[in-house]
Amino acid sequence: MSGSYTARVTSGQQFFERAGTYDANVSFTAAVAITGLNILTQSGSYQASGPFTANITAPGVTPFVVTGTYTAAGTFTSGTFTSSGQWVISTGGAASGTHSGGGTYNLADKSVIASGQYDGSVTSSARGPFSIQGPYSGVGSFAVGAMRMSYAEALQTSAISDMLAGIAGLAAASPIAGSAIEMQQTSAPPAAGAAGTFSGGTIAPAGVSIVSFTGTTAQLGTAGAAAKVLTASATINGKLLTYVVGAPSFVNAEFNAAFPTGLSSTLIIVKT
Repeated sequence: MSGSYTARVTSGQQFFERAGTYDANVSFTAAVAITGLNILTQSGSYQASGPFTANITAPGVTPFVVTGTYTAAGTFTSGTFTSSGQWVISTGGAASGTHSGGGTYNLADKSVIASGQYDGSVTSSARGPFSIQGPYSGVGSFAVGAMRMSYAEALQTSAISDMLAGIAGLAAASPIAGSAIEMQQTSAPPAAGAAGTFSGGTIAPAGVSIVSFTGTTAQLGTAGAAAKVLTASATINGKLLTYVVGAPSFVNAEFNAAFPTGLSSTLIIVKT
């Protein structure tokens, strides 16, 4: 499946608020329990759990594989579904979090077409907790299990069970893949101009301003000098660090160490 994502960081170091596209070829194995099933309307609720393997690619990220386990629960009716649950990445960057989303399905075509808005929360990772959310879309398919009895209702039930395994996996894939991508170390920050980019606000002629910046610390120095900025401060893990524009490297050593590959952050700008 493929889709788009935006990661929004709540804490941790060396994160990028990246928006972009990714491709995830995800294999899920789910054990599904169905409750409240109505064969005539093909509706009910479900719970699912199992392992997954995801082959993930994204712009600026070397392809990698993650594996782990997940749970999902939700409802399905009239060709639409909802899903929410938890996941754990055990290889490729250990992490855990939650997911929620929804989409559509077609029992006759044995297909699951997921689209809509997903929300995920990474509660534990080597790089700290963060939230990830955005629009997603994808297509999956499922195989109808072997009929165990010789009447249509058993086949219908089996088909719905297999379909729900696909639903549960597809709904969880976006936040799992997006979170895994966000945790990958990269050699450069999000795309920025040669001098870095100030955005999300206006630098006042004098005094204090609050703006966003995307780029490396060297680019911050260049952009700050061009804007005649004295200092730029950013908060990381509850600590305010200050970059002095034009100062020797030892003066900005702590700031540079906190953002070794760049930053995409809100800054407090001081200008005279």
